[in-house]
Amino acid sequence: MKEDYINLKKIFLPRKYKFVQPHFQNAYEKARGYDCFLNISKNKFLERCRLGKKSSIKKIGLRNIKNVYTSINHCVPWKLVKFKEELKFKKTLKKIEMPILLKLNEKEYYVIDGNNLIGLFNHYKKNVNVWLIDESLNTQDFKNKIKETAEEFYPNYDYGNITKDDKALVKEIIKMLEKENQYGLSEQLKLTFGLKDITRYEIEKSVFYNLCKENNIALQKQGDIKVSENGIHTEYPIVSICEDIRRLDKFIENIFKKYGVTTK
Repeated sequence: MKEDYINLKKIFLPRKYKFVQPHFQNAYEKARGYDCFLNISKNKFLERCRLGKKSSIKKIGLRNIKNVYTSINHCVPWKLVKFKEELKFKKTLKKIEMPILLKLNEKEYYVIDGNNLIGLFNHYKKNVNVWLIDESLNTQDFKNKIKETAEEFYPNYDYGNITKDDKALVKEIIKMLEKENQYGLSEQLKLTFGLKDITRYEIEKSVFYNLCKENNIALQKQGDIKVSENGIHTEYPIVSICEDIRRLDKFIENIFKKYGVTTK
């Protein structure tokens, strides 16, 4: 009975369903894996979510979503079982929370929350409505200035929205630091505020990335890390894998076979 219960082939979509706005607060911690939300407060993240809009996987295009689950085999089984159980007790129209997507440019989208739902619907060749947060260069998000009040208020600095004025001010501070021989701190400020050339590591050159690609293992980007070595500044992607342990075992076996190593 237990095997039948978690059999993915027995998890079906409801006949009638309606996509509704998601609970944004549940996605806050996952969203902080992306640079634009790394140093953002929860309240400000919720404000940005509310400025989003309804879209769909069909409209965006699967190929434009970097970390999307395209197969039911990518999904986490217990989450699909939970989804099935939640819908089982609803006798009326099934309400399904929309997955949350992040847009960085016209052809670069990421799933923040709801990837398992997308994988399940794609398995049955059904379109999915999503909630889209637009953080591309064209967004007008949070351009309004805060009105001055009698009481002074100093919000936490948002490193995801560094302006030209911010950079100009930091340049002046760097000049003062370097006059005092504070080069370590000045170099850190240059990196933090984008005043130094940074090389982005091309993930396509990664041995690990290419091995995962050969074995259809999906990598999920969780952010970036900046590293300085011998005067060269490089930004490396931070990635993670969420996969069925059987597929990962097979993945390792294939690596051993490719390089002439056995597991015995």
